[in-house]
Amino acid sequence: MALASSPTMATAAAKKPVDPNRALRIARSSAYPKELWYLVVCVLFLASIGHLFSVLWSIRRVRQNRRSIKDGNVSSPEVTVPNARISLRRLPLAVVNAFRIVAFRWTISLGGSLRANLTEAFIVVGYLAALLTWEFINSGSILL
Repeated sequence: MALASSPTMATAAAKKPVDPNRALRIARSSAYPKELWYLVVCVLFLASIGHLFSVLWSIRRVRQNRRSIKDGNVSSPEVTVPNARISLRRLPLAVVNAFRIVAFRWTISLGGSLRANLTEAFIVVGYLAALLTWEFINSGSILL
């Protein structure tokens, strides 16, 4: 009984317990924002590469059309001939056009006069999913 009433034991009992995850939480709180910025930069980089590819493809198509007009061959791949077979060369263009129709023409009404196309909605949902993933990742000790 004399040991429990000593001042050393009283101060030890009054101290808060040491959190073993404190250093890990501090490291993660500085690392996760950097990782999120890496995600944003990577998305912008991929969008830039896609845009560059689109511009180069357009330049190629314009040069090809000029060359075919210069040679006297006026037929273009966009003109369809009745009773012609389906060309597999045009399949990528059909896929791209279908994607553009779905992604940029279909809209979601967000109340009043506010409307967002599907591309904007998917970007916002993806960004929120990334934020929530980085917020709640490795938070198992809180859920236990």
